[in-house]
Amino acid sequence: MPFKIKFQFLLLILISISFTGYGQETFKGITTGKIGNTNFSQIVAKELRNPPPKMYKDLPEEKEEDIEINNRVDLANVVPFSGKLTMLQTPQPTSVQEFPCNNFRALDDDGSSSPPDVNGAVGFNHLMATLNTQIRIQNKQGTIFTTASLAGFWNGLGGHTDIFDPKITYDPYDKRWIFVCCASRKSTNSALLLAVSETPDPNLGWTTYTIDADPADKLWFDYPSLGFNRNWITVGGYLFKIPGVTGAADTVSRSRVWVLNKAVIYAGNPNISVTYFDRTDYFHISPAITYDANNNTQWLISKFNNNFNNNGFLKLFTITGTQSAPVFTVGSSVNVGGAWAGTGPGGPQLGSANTLDLGDDRMLQSTFRGSTLWVGSNIFLPATTPTTCAAQVVAINTTNNTTIETIRTTGDANTMQAYPSITVNANSDIFFGYSTFRNNTYPAATISYRRNNGQGFFFYHYKAGEDWYVNLNSTSGLNRWGDYSATFVDPEDDMSAWTIQEYSRPRFGGNSFWGTWWAKICPGSCTNDFALSAPYNNVMRKYEANNTITSTAQLQSNSFIKYDAGTKITLSPGFKALLGNSFQAYIEGCGGIR
Repeated sequence: MPFKIKFQFLLLILISISFTGYGQETFKGITTGKIGNTNFSQIVAKELRNPPPKMYKDLPEEKEEDIEINNRVDLANVVPFSGKLTMLQTPQPTSVQEFPCNNFRALDDDGSSSPPDVNGAVGFNHLMATLNTQIRIQNKQGTIFTTASLAGFWNGLGGHTDIFDPKITYDPYDKRWIFVCCASRKSTNSALLLAVSETPDPNLGWTTYTIDADPADKLWFDYPSLGFNRNWITVGGYLFKIPGVTGAADTVSRSRVWVLNKAVIYAGNPNISVTYFDRTDYFHISPAITYDANNNTQWLISKFNNNFNNNGFLKLFTITGTQSAPVFTVGSSVNVGGAWAGTGPGGPQLGSANTLDLGDDRMLQSTFRGSTLWVGSNIFLPATTPTTCAAQVVAINTTNNTTIETIRTTGDANTMQAYPSITVNANSDIFFGYSTFRNNTYPAATISYRRNNGQGFFFYHYKAGEDWYVNLNSTSGLNRWGDYSATFVDPEDDMSAWTIQEYSRPRFGGNSFWGTWWAKICPGSCTNDFALSAPYNNVMRKYEANNTITSTAQLQSNSFIKYDAGTKITLSPGFKALLGNSFQAYIEGCGGIR
């Protein structure tokens, strides 16, 4: 039988918060973890000798309407919306567009899972894609180092065959990868799986932990979200009732936040004690990725009310205290502007009347930088009888708990965007990736970008869909897509960013397939004049200049270079682009990606 650690369930009432019209409590518990280990290179070698069987996973969807949480608002603290509302007019794609910095294939559908639950992260020298099917490590030029099955990665823990919902990030301050998954859905074996790399190289050793999701064996864990700060690794998620389990309060579905002492985990301590906090009045509490080496506060966020007096509200939370004794606090509700619906129509596509499932409005990727918390989610518009889905990003000033800006894509029944992810670089430039759905194109991967001092967003449908996608869930009948994506700043320069998004691949044998694709966004910097003289081999780069570009370079092998010049472009004698290579020169001014 699978090994399972049993322990006494400790339940303490920490905080009782009284709101106008309702009251709730925060519950604290302590659990322990079982340690294992993983070496990526060894996994790959083993699976090359003995390929694992592919078991198709038709993943169920746990939507917000399935749980008993009513819209409400703290009436004593309602404030009017005072932030900036930005509506993004996304362009109509007319053809496949080359991405101006770098882009290449991540992982393709191997036919064993729907949806892929797209996720990935970037380190100093590596990219790591994590899907429900497989894991892949590449360098930043797209060279594949290792590919292994998701289940194979967690074999060192044993006892779990149903592993899903991967989330990964990179801690640039301690130079470690952090990776979590759910295991054993709808079962008393339900667990949170945690792994941290032992070095900055993900190809080498990892320390892994399995953490019992519910010591009382009444609830199972779904839909993790991952964050960290100076002190803690923090995981948010939702616990649903295990089918057939009966009882009283301990069977109430709830949001749970696990808080792990980062120093203890990074040290590989085999005897970890994990603090968790429960709230039964929020569907999903999402912790933020914290880009601050010295910040002692972990920020978290949840939807609070999507439609109160024609406004939408989010709820802030914090974790403070010491590394070994964290304190969870429910904070303010924040007015983020116009109301929306929690669920709505599916995304349209060319070639099929079957729309794509766009999930619900739970919080997706969150980023904290400076004093601003950025969070992305789907929203459905209008708030009553919605006809479209939009991708929304909200920037919240955590010093006064007000909205700085709410950014929304625009569309209608024929144009939708969903599953956004958000990151911000050291210059406060915004990077915003998501899927695009249109009735006259196939599902595509999109990235938006705005300089901190810029006036508008630039768009690239950087990987166009290649066919229509239909893979109906055997239980719900939904045509699953997502359930999320990932966008992270590159720690190598803290300026450029990477996104991994889903798109539709060509159908084969009557079956549809998804694919995932990496793209790098390079803000660049403006200079007076720029001269390029050395030959370039196997590169894809973008350069910007304010006045004049002079070049005598040769583009060799598989090169693609773009020049953005403010005044004029001079190609000196001797310049040439060898057969099969590309050179684009245009005058648009120094303004970023076009």
